[in-house]
Amino acid sequence: MDESGLGKNKDEQVCCVGGFATQNSSWKTFQKHWSNVLAEYGIDEFHSKEFWQRRKDGGLCGKYAEWSFAKANRFMGRLLRLISSYNLHLLSGTISLEDFFSYPVSQRKYLTGAVYHSNKQEFITSGKPNAAYFVPFNLVIIRGLELGAKQKEMVHFVFDEQNEFSPKALERIAEMRKFDNSSLTQFLGDTVYCSSFRVPALQCADLAAFTCREFYKRKMYGLPIVAEDRGVVTPMEVFGVIIRRRNHRIFKLQRAEMDGILKKSTIDLKIKW
Repeated sequence: MDESGLGKNKDEQVCCVGGFATQNSSWKTFQKHWSNVLAEYGIDEFHSKEFWQRRKDGGLCGKYAEWSFAKANRFMGRLLRLISSYNLHLLSGTISLEDFFSYPVSQRKYLTGAVYHSNKQEFITSGKPNAAYFVPFNLVIIRGLELGAKQKEMVHFVFDEQNEFSPKALERIAEMRKFDNSSLTQFLGDTVYCSSFRVPALQCADLAAFTCREFYKRKMYGLPIVAEDRGVVTPMEVFGVIIRRRNHRIFKLQRAEMDGILKKSTIDLKIKW
């Protein structure tokens, strides 16, 4: 799993947490094949932001600076064919930051996972009301556990290194184990943050999260979702290929969806806590 946008202010527009789920045995071979494709093109580690970054003259940047558009498209095509050849289930949550920050603090606490004690009539954990990241984070974890429950298998979550939010995220996982009374948490295995250089599957998650965010940034804010008139395949086109197999669960979180989450609560979240 990886994130695209941290969700700390409205200017970012959209925050996405996403990645893929599959069997451990599949990840082992997938990572080997992913690394082989990168090595063939002389790339040590893939990051979407660098791949789609452009110079003022429109040329590619960084480790791709000497590439032609045709070579970049061949490279991306290889990665997409590899993803399509495996039974990868896309899990992703994308949240509108304008909508999230329109809620009062008490409701943002609840949306980001704060636990409310009904007897004490107060929150006993803090949530993260100033970081929308934790709304899609929570939903992706729950959906992953639902997949594990269907297979009756433990689910282990691996996230790309994220020093700012990883301590709170691991704290949130511990809270789920302690306070969640559903049967899903019995399938909650380990949750770790690792370097994408050491775990190539996280580079694939980066591609999913980045392209998903770019797609929904346009969809949520009414921007055109069309191919751009330039030589390299766009993030929106790549995302279209990723979801073509319909083997995915994407949570789109705008006001209507967040209102739905809040309505399920039995506490008065209009009170300022």
